[in-house]
Amino acid sequence: MSEPNMQDIMDVLVGMNQRFDSIDKRFDKVDESLSKADERLASLENDVLALKLDNENVIKPAIQTIAENQTLQIKKLEDMQKAVEVIPDLEMRVDNLEKSYREDHSFKAVK
Repeated sequence: MSEPNMQDIMDVLVGMNQRFDSIDKRFDKVDESLSKADERLASLENDVLALKLDNENVIKPAIQTIAENQTLQIKKLEDMQKAVEVIPDLEMRVDNLEKSYREDHSFKAVK
């Protein structure tokens, strides 16, 4: 077997250098992709944080206010129901007073 000559060695070295350049370019692309992924993750993290803050500062207080208003409405309706429940008793008292008044006046008219 013959010894490789200088040109063969240079050709091999040039080929290796081209392969290394190609690998470096691929690593650069991978680095770019990872950087973009990091940016997207940071953006998503900011969005999640904003949603959490909105939930704590806007949504939960709004739900609390709605719940409190509903509780007040229920209380008002219960109070109205109690007031309405008294009406039959009041009607009966009015009827009794009217009857009593008529009896009293008819008794005086008879005297």
